[in-house]
Order: sequence, then C-alpha cells, then structure tokens
Amino acid sequence: MKKQNSEKLTLLLISIALTSNCQANGGIKTFPKDYKTVEGSVIQIKNMPAVKNQGALGICYAFSAATLIDEANCYIKKTPDCSSLSDSKKVSPLDISRFNQKLPETKDYTDRFNYEGIKEGGSAALTIYNAISTNSFVSEKCSPYNQLQPPPHQKKLAEIIKTGLKNIKTIKHLYEENQTIHKICQPCAEALAEKHAFTISETIAPPTSLEEIKKSFREATYEKFIDKLLIPEICWDFKNQITLSGQWKVETHPTEKSQKNYTETIKKIKEVLKSERPLSIEFCAEHPLTSKTPEECSEKGHSVVIKGYKKICSPKNECHDSIQVHNSWGEAWQIENNDGWVIAKELLERTFYEKHSIVWLTPE
Repeated sequence: MKKQNSEKLTLLLISIALTSNCQANGGIKTFPKDYKTVEGSVIQIKNMPAVKNQGALGICYAFSAATLIDEANCYIKKTPDCSSLSDSKKVSPLDISRFNQKLPETKDYTDRFNYEGIKEGGSAALTIYNAISTNSFVSEKCSPYNQLQPPPHQKKLAEIIKTGLKNIKTIKHLYEENQTIHKICQPCAEALAEKHAFTISETIAPPTSLEEIKKSFREATYEKFIDKLLIPEICWDFKNQITLSGQWKVETHPTEKSQKNYTETIKKIKEVLKSERPLSIEFCAEHPLTSKTPEECSEKGHSVVIKGYKKICSPKNECHDSIQVHNSWGEAWQIENNDGWVIAKELLERTFYEKHSIVWLTPE
C-alpha cells in the first residue's frame, strides 16, 4: 500500500461523475457473425472469476470491484481455475458496496467499521480504493448476492429482475411503514417491526436471525437498514471475512495528464491487458444515447469488467477493435452475446472519456 498522504491524495483524485446505476440497456453491441478475428490480435485474460448476476440491485459497480479483487487473489495465489472459487473465498458484492462513499477527513478510511450502508449507483474506482485500503471483506458465503433473487432454476434475466424488484419493493415498503409509525408511537413501531421481521424472513434468504431483522428497523436510513438486513453481525467476524493477498495499487484512466480520446483509451486498455490485468469500465447505458456529458447520464450508467481485446474484420475487410466484457447480467447474457465480445468504440465513446472511468489493480 502507498503511504497515508499519497493515499489521501489519490482518494481526492477519484471523483467519478459517471456513476453506475446499472441500466440493462444501451452501449453494449456485438458484431455480426460473419466478422473474423485477425490472427495474432487476441489479448485475453482467461482465468477469471465466474460471471455473476446482479438481478434487480443497482450495484454493478460493486460487482466490478468484487470481480477485480477476486481475480487479483487468484493471480497472486496462482489459482488454477478462478471460476470455481468457493463462496468462502469470494468477496460479497453486497459488502463491497459499503465502500462507495467518501468519508469525512476526521474518519479513518482504512477502518471498515466507518463504512455503513448499501447504496445503489456508485463508482467502481472509489469503491475498490476504499475496499483495499481496509483490506477486510465479507465473504460471499456469509452474505450471498442472490438473497433477493428467485431460485437458481429461474435463469432468465427478466425473471430474476422482476422477482428481485418485487422483493426489494416489499422490503422498502415495510421499512418506510415502520419509520412512519415510529414517529407517532415508538412502542407500536417495535411491535410492527416484529411482525415485519417474519414477513421479511419469508421474502429473502439471508443468514439473519429474526432478532437481527427487528434491530435493523431501528436504523435511521434505508441504506443502513438494508445493510444490516443483508449483512448480519456474524459476517463481521474475522472467520467470515477474506483479505486481498499481496500489495496492490489502484490505477485509473484517463488521468489529469493523459489524453482523453478513443485512440489513447484503447491503447491503454491493450497495454493493461498485456500485463495480465482486467479493467473495470463505467459508461452511459442510456438508450438511445442523448446525454452529452457524464452529469446528464448520472442515473443511467453501467459498469463491466474488460478481460479481452482483438481486432476483427468483415468479409469486405472493414476492421474494428473489439473488447470482451465480463458483465454482471449473468452467464446467460454472456452466452447470448458472443461471450461478451462487443464493439469497442461504441462502448468507449459512452464513457465520455471521463477521468478515472477505467480502473484496475496493479501488483506492487
């Protein structure tokens, strides 16, 4: 890790305007099947974690951050098959999402206890920086990402999102109802929380006791409520957490000094991939694209991980760059979309070449 002053400076530099709210549309386009790969052009990181499905939760930035951390652990430990990691050895995207915040200067950003709340929409760069600064993550086994999703046999993304949204809406309604009653009658709210706890225990499948669910209703914000609900106290025990092995630094592109255009960005992506590092990228997923700036698209962003590059050409010898994305829309999406090989320029233009919209981990 860098020294404290350098870390604080880096943290101040990571201020993404293009936050990721994980829109399931726009910006990701595949090539026609008659395009062929140019021999010798492929750069690919094959030993990646398994693709996950974020379902209805808008925390794609956390899925990207979790993927980079899991891959980095596989890289250092020379794990032969990163896709087969057990849940006890993978970080929970739910827990990683807590690091999507800038703490006051009076707070120690290396202490995970200072990060509370699960917020939809955020920056992968800021999240991963704070996360590895604490180097303390809840495991997927203790806080599984699919708590709000339908059973595994429901494979279609539309079904997963529909069920997940229904569950989230139900839980949020119960919390807001309890908060309203609390302002009028605190004892009544306590009794209502007990009733709601039973309802929630049947709606989701977390390793959470009814007593803990009742306690979560006392939280002052919905973000903290859902945090306590999905990441129970037992997950804070060291035995239920994992760390990132080795020494790593967070790097981003574009920076204040780099040129902000397609040529420089695709060059940087190829350079990083050649060093065997995957990258997280945030872009505007608005469809059709009408936004001209990151600020205009602040609520319509998405985040994916880039794990490959190749040059492809049409039968008429029209050649283009293609990048392979590791998308948090599930394995079915990957299969249906040419294993994530998409048009590079279409996606990169949607970053608006915003500073720090691309992030990766480099071993020190």
